Amino acid sequence: MVKHVGNSNVAGFPVQYVSDKFASYINRYLEGSNKPSDSEINELTNHEGQLYKRLLNVTGSTKHNSESIDDLKKRLKLIEGEINAKNDNPSLLAEAKEILNTFAKYGRITRKEAKRYYIQLQQMMYDNDK
Repeated sequence: MVKHVGNSNVAGFPVQYVSDKFASYINRYLEGSNKPSDSEINELTNHEGQLYKRLLNVTGSTKHNSESIDDLKKRLKLIEGEINAKNDNPSLLAEAKEILNTFAKYGRITRKEAKRYYIQLQQMMYDNDK
């Protein structure tokens, strides 16, 4: 779990399992010694790599860059394609929600637009079940 100093959850980061490698990279980053290289981050799964970048952005450790936004846009399009292909895995909606919350947090879209897009994805998944 990602928590604030006051022990409250950070919005947009649901409880989820991560690999030992991911956890070690976060610990190394926090210790300030031998921070993970870009090539090491690229060894993570796509989802964990995006999660790592989002964590750094939210904590202010790096500037939010267009590259990570572009990665998230591509991932969201892929999720939409999966749903159109009749994949009804609920984790797709959960990941889409995280991405949309990130876009809203950084002012790329409004909260209202994020909610509307999410509802459309839910409807697409529901329509596929018919």
